[in-house]
Amino acid sequence: MTLKRAGNDLLVIQEGDDSPSLVLADYFANAGEPSPLLLGMAEDGMIYSYVPLSGKSYETGYLLTEGRLEAVALGGDAVESGVTFFAAQEESNYLFRCSDFSLAPAR
Repeated sequence: MTLKRAGNDLLVIQEGDDSPSLVLADYFANAGEPSPLLLGMAEDGMIYSYVPLSGKSYETGYLLTEGRLEAVALGGDAVESGVTFFAAQEESNYLFRCSDFSLAPAR
């Protein structure tokens, strides 16, 4: 997966795609505050953060300069079991919970 900064938005580009499949509007709007990290479930059923393949730190969010592309992949320590997360979401009729940022359609 590749991330790109466009103004205050974070563009998420899936492998093999030329255009973003997801735009996180205003991801970079709160300068000085940690931004939320992207999470995904790996083959082992655990939730991990997407980490930069460059080895750069990501604890405060993805610190990208305007227009720069950054390859990311699931890595680091597991956050929690994906089974627990998705089972709880299924019971509440929500597929995703997005409280720290808003989603916008891909441009």
